[in-house]
Amino acid sequence: MVRSFRSLCCLVLVLLSLASCMMRRPAGIAPSTGPVTSAYTALGLVEDTTCNYRYLIIPVFTKDPTYELIDKMIKEKGADALVGVVVEDRSAEYGVYASSCTIVKGLAVKISK
Repeated sequence: MVRSFRSLCCLVLVLLSLASCMMRRPAGIAPSTGPVTSAYTALGLVEDTTCNYRYLIIPVFTKDPTYELIDKMIKEKGADALVGVVVEDRSAEYGVYASSCTIVKGLAVKISK
């Protein structure tokens, strides 16, 4: 009985791993998030992620919109804008569990007056 249960568990794990997939793709590239003059001070690279998780088809956590993620990064760094912005989408599905994440990267800048 224990052996057949163990075999069944192994079979289920193998089938789930065969049904799983991961995807990574660029979602967008922008020179900046706002008007930027040539006179600015670089404050450093920033990166943030927001994810959506589902179990079966029921959302467990939902992700923030990309514009909110960008606004939060700008405010946290005390910047005026981001330059060299790259947005990436990563998705993974493992049978009954799935995740979708948005990653935003860029250089935070303070525009000189």
